Amino acid sequence: MVLGERGKTSFTVLRNELGDVSVGALYHHLDSLAGFIVMQDKARRYYLSHDGRVAYKLLTSREEDLMARIVARARPPLMARLVQRVLLPVGLFSRLPTSPLKSIPQALLIVLFGAWIYGQARTQPIILFVIPNSVMPLPTIMGTFVLSWVALCGICSLLSFFLFRRRGGDIDLLVGLAFALSPLLVFPALVFVDETFRLHVGFMRAPLVMDVLYLFLQAWSLCLITSALSVSKGLRVEKAGVVALAAIYVNIAL
Repeated sequence: MVLGERGKTSFTVLRNELGDVSVGALYHHLDSLAGFIVMQDKARRYYLSHDGRVAYKLLTSREEDLMARIVARARPPLMARLVQRVLLPVGLFSRLPTSPLKSIPQALLIVLFGAWIYGQARTQPIILFVIPNSVMPLPTIMGTFVLSWVALCGICSLLSFFLFRRRGGDIDLLVGLAFALSPLLVFPALVFVDETFRLHVGFMRAPLVMDVLYLFLQAWSLCLITSALSVSKGLRVEKAGVVALAAIYVNIAL
């Protein structure tokens, strides 16, 4: 509505008009509306594209049915939307900038459970990688998971600044990364259940199968990290993906 009424508008004016919206959240929403909003002109202002002006006229004239048809045509197929919601659930992380404090207890529960399950499985995490059958003491393994969580946040924040000059949003990112690391907890949980209850499941004894499983979980976690970066740092998804991949390379070096 602001762009429809005022025309070309700067990022600062948009943020002031929208009130209590973080920089990362606003960048994320502008990115989501890329088909309707032209990102910036030479004066670094935002304005509506042709489709955006049509959509604004429809909204202001209350042509809901016609607008719904246009949106429906622009939406990807159902299967593609389902895959995107699972692998890149930006909607999950978009709530964090508005109420990060409410999500901190959930993030801490994930981290505490992760530290406990890695310790019980005797699997030592090194950020996104693991060392199975670790001989390190239990407190060391548990502490390593917590340190991995904090280190990943620090690495992603530094890379976001050096690559794209993005500052702030570190608390949102730290909370989001706790959720992003959740898929990696499946691996030690399977090991713990198999050993505790002596199930002796066949695929648990096949190194290749376990390697493929962990690779899938790692890729899923990487997608979630991309979503968390996109929202917390206000980066387009492709730029957030670059930061996430760079973090993987740093992790490999470590």
